Order: sequence, then C-alpha cells, then structure tokens
Amino acid sequence: MRKRILEGSSRFLEIQFLREVEALIAKHPHEAKLGGLPDIQSKIRAYIRLRSARKDLVPDDSSLIVVGGEPIWAVVFYLLRCGQVEEAARYINDNGGAFKSTDRTFSTYMNNYAASDDRRITSKKLLDRCRNELNSRIKLDSTLDPFRRACYQIIGRAELSNRSLEGLNTDINDWIWLQFTLAREGDKTIEMAGESYGLVELQASIREIGQKHFPKNPSEDNNGSFGMLFYLQVLAGLFEDALAYLYPFSYIDAVHFGIALEFYGLLRPSDAMLESNDLRSYSTKNLPQINFGRMIGYYTRDFRAADVESAVDYLTLICLNQDLGGEAGRRHGSLCHEALRDLVLETREFSQLIGDIRPDGRRIKGIIEERGPLIGLDMEDDFVNTVTLQAASFADENGRTTDSVLLYHLAGEYDTVVAIVSRALSEAISLDIGEDPMRLMPVKPRAGPLADNLQGSSLSLAAIDDPVELAKTMMSIYEKNAMFYPKIQDQSKVACGVLLEMSNIKSLVEASQWAPALDKIRALQILPLEANGDASIIRAYASKFSGLPQPVSINVPNLLMWTVVCCVRQREQLSNGQFSGNEGTRRLMVEQLKQITLDLTTYTSQLRYRFPPHLHEALARASAE
Repeated sequence: MRKRILEGSSRFLEIQFLREVEALIAKHPHEAKLGGLPDIQSKIRAYIRLRSARKDLVPDDSSLIVVGGEPIWAVVFYLLRCGQVEEAARYINDNGGAFKSTDRTFSTYMNNYAASDDRRITSKKLLDRCRNELNSRIKLDSTLDPFRRACYQIIGRAELSNRSLEGLNTDINDWIWLQFTLAREGDKTIEMAGESYGLVELQASIREIGQKHFPKNPSEDNNGSFGMLFYLQVLAGLFEDALAYLYPFSYIDAVHFGIALEFYGLLRPSDAMLESNDLRSYSTKNLPQINFGRMIGYYTRDFRAADVESAVDYLTLICLNQDLGGEAGRRHGSLCHEALRDLVLETREFSQLIGDIRPDGRRIKGIIEERGPLIGLDMEDDFVNTVTLQAASFADENGRTTDSVLLYHLAGEYDTVVAIVSRALSEAISLDIGEDPMRLMPVKPRAGPLADNLQGSSLSLAAIDDPVELAKTMMSIYEKNAMFYPKIQDQSKVACGVLLEMSNIKSLVEASQWAPALDKIRALQILPLEANGDASIIRAYASKFSGLPQPVSINVPNLLMWTVVCCVRQREQLSNGQFSGNEGTRRLMVEQLKQITLDLTTYTSQLRYRFPPHLHEALARASAE
C-alpha cells in the first residue's frame, strides 16, 4: 500500500504538471510555436520556449547548456517532471552527440534508470558513480547548468537530506513532486545510512511542516492556507489526519472527501459502537481512525427534515464498511440500520421512507426498501417490517392515528389497523352533538417527481383528517380484497361496522332526522327499543352489554342519549300535530315512544354504575313528560 501511495501521488503530480504545460501552450500558441507534431518532446520544447521568453525558466545569473538552440538538460528535466522517463531516455539517445560533448556517462545512468520499474538505478556500481559525479564535480561548480544537477539528483536519488531543486524557478508542486519522486519503499535492510527515505519519513516531514507553518484551527487561518496542508496529507496517505484537519475548516468538503476515501477503502473506520463523539481516535495499535458513521449522521442533520431521500442516501453510505471482516462489519451494518430507524421516527416521512399503499391496498416500496441491496438486506421484509412496526407503535403512542394506520397496514397488521380506526371512530362519536368534529393529523404525502409519476398511488391518506372517512376507506379496502379480510378478527370487523353505523346515527340526530335515527338505532340491536315493557327482553339486552367491544361499549351512553332525544323530539312533533295519519295511529306512536323511554330507564337501572348521572336524569325527565 505504501508503494502504491507513493506511485499514485507521483503520477498525479506528473499528470497535473503536463496539463499545466498544455494549458500554457494553448494560451500562447503563437509564442509557443508547437508545430504540426504535438508529441511530448515538442510540447516540452514549446513550454521551455515560453518560459524562456517570459524569463522565468531559471534565475538571471544561471547558465544553461544550449545545443542547436535547445537547452538539452531542461528538456530532460521537464520530461522527467511529466513522468515521461522512457521519453527522456529516448531523447538522450537520439541526441547522443550533444550529450556526450558535455557528459559522457549520463546516458548510461539514464538508460538503467528508465529500464527499472521502480525508477531507480539498479546497478550499485552505476549508482555510486552517479552520486560521486554529482558530489565531486557537478555540485561544486556553480556555473554548471542547474537542470543538469537536478537530473543527477533525481535519477541518482541523491541529497536526501536536502530535497530541493536549487538554481531553478520552481513552484510548490515541483517541490512536492521531488519529495515523492525521491521516496522509495523497498527492503530497508539493504539500504545504507542516509538512503532510508520512504513514505513513513515523508509523512513525518509533512507532519512537522504542518505543525510549524499551517493554522491549527479556523481562527488562525487568514488566507485559506489550510487547503495546502490537507493536500499534502492526502498525497502522503495521511487520510485520517487529513480528514480530521479539514473538518473544522470546511466540514462539507471533509465529509465528501471522507466518503470518497471510504469508497476506495482508504479510510480506517473506528468501532461503529464507539461512544465517543470525536471524529478521529486511535486504535489499540495507535493508528488513527475516523468515526465515519457519526460524521455522516451529523452531516445529515442539516437537511434530513427537508430532503429525506438524500438523508437516506448518505446514511446508506455507513454500510460501505459492512465488508470489514467479522464483527466489525456487522456492527457498521447495524449502525446504518439504527440511523435509518431514527430518521423514520424523527422525520415522520413514512410514506416516502417506508412505503405507501395503492387504492386496492397493495404496497408501494419506500426509499429504504428500494435501497435494500446497498444496506445489506438479504431478507428485506425482516428489517423493513421491524422498522415499520417500531414506527407504527411510535406513531400510535403519539396520537398520530393516520400514520399508525398506514404503517400497520404496510406491516401486514390488518387487525391492528381496524382496531386503531375503531378507536379513533369511537373518540369522534363520543364528542357531544354540536361540538367541533374531531380531526386527525394526515399522513405526510409522498413528495418529488416519483410521486407525480406513480400512477395508482394512494395519496388519499395524505388528505384524510376525518376518522369516519379513514375508517370507511380502510374497511372498503379490506372488504374488497380476500388477501386482507380473513386476517381481521370477526369481533374487530363487527365493532368497526357498528361504530360506522353509530356515526351515521349521530349525523341523523344532528340533522333532526328523529325517525330515521331511531330506525337505525333499533337495527343495531344494542338497546331494547322493541321490548314493549317485557322485563326478560330488557334483561337480555342488559346482559349483552358486557360482551360489547370496548370502543362500542364506551359509546352506548351516547347512543342512549341520542335515543332519548329522538323519542322526546319525535313525541313533540306528533303532539304538535305534525302527523298526516289518523288520530289513533298518532296516539299509538306517542305511547310507543314513551314506552321506549320507560324500557331504557329499566335497562339503565340494571347497569346503573355504567352510565353517567346526567343520563339517568334525562331518562327520568323523558319518562315523566
């Protein structure tokens, strides 16, 4: 890995320089005079021509060896700077006469260097000769071409204690490139003292530079120089240090660099279950590691409520570490799942995250389920159902009826759905006549282009805030589909049906439709409206009370009060002459209505402690009238 880091960084710096060469030529084509054959040698000649014209190739007091109008050592140096080692050797061989007139041995060194995959002079004898020539003759003569000295320094890997290009006009990237091109990863045991300069030594040098010359935190940064240290750290493979350094200066950039490094397996993640909030920590072997999951989680806080789909995409990235061996990989997968659960519960975007339902009750996959393969879900239903049930329970506990209905339906808990809509319906019915109707918090609708293009998607739940309409919608879905209906208990079906009838009755009472309301109450077979004073029938109805479903039984007092109101108002209408039939029929109907109130009085007396006092008072008044 160390060798790959050195080679990769060197190659990057060389390609970067070649692009700068090409950009400068493209910017000044007339002065560059590239010609019709834009090969690498021609580009380097054109580049040197431009730099010479601008008088920034070398300091004014430097002397260059020029043969045939061409600074031959400058050409070799810049070919090496571009990473074109073989091309540099070819250039020397093609111009052998020009080089031998000034340096007879360099072509031998260059050819040996170019033939090596490791960019080194492989012959110990040649290497010693190369370094001796540099130290004894070239370095001591200040009038010699500085490019010649640089070429010797590079291929001879000399002067490791003074890694700089003296006598040349260079920039920071030239200096950085020299550090990497001189570094080697090989067998340390065969290296002589002073020759050991590899990635570890390069990293130590960059750490020292960072401590001395770069800001430690944003308050110390006046000119944005922090970016250069981050750049050096990344090139040197100090990935964890680079991320930890960049984060306080620009956390958005740090997060996305971290994602890229993690994707390529270059970042060492900390234990997923680590309690610490620190971005960087150290392993038991004192190796830096990044709390990747927490970094991603913190980043999504900026937009998770406004853009849940993007939040899911980022949290999914925690599973990049799922391929770690053993327990470590499993923990990162668990952390990802936990983060997704928290997102579901926090944002309440259930229809988007977990799924929606079509008008026929069929499931529409949510964002999380669609990303199942990315988060390691071989059995998607298990995880999705677990999250769905947790979210459903959370929604139910927090009074979010419509949300819990959607979620329990998606989890396949159809009987629970009916129980919840029955409970909401029961609460709505229990409100006194004349009160503002009960309203539910509707499901958040699916958002974005997917929702617009999804034909047949049930966005109706997003508009439902009436518990009666919610109950009707869900029961209609279940009654039409044999896949759902058998999974609902008979008692739940009956209870919901009775409550829907009670809701209709309440609406009739509110509309002063006394007779139709009494007919529907009679059809429920909950109250003894046809006992006609028969005590045994009344007792039978009273004994049925304890067997009623709880959502129904708590509304029996309301049903009784509506019955009393209907009887009293209907008797008033009959007594006031609002009847087109004969007198005998009118009197019979009045007596029947009065008998109903008497029977209800008997009924309530047998269930005295089940009903509120005001109901007994209303019955007493109705019976006395």
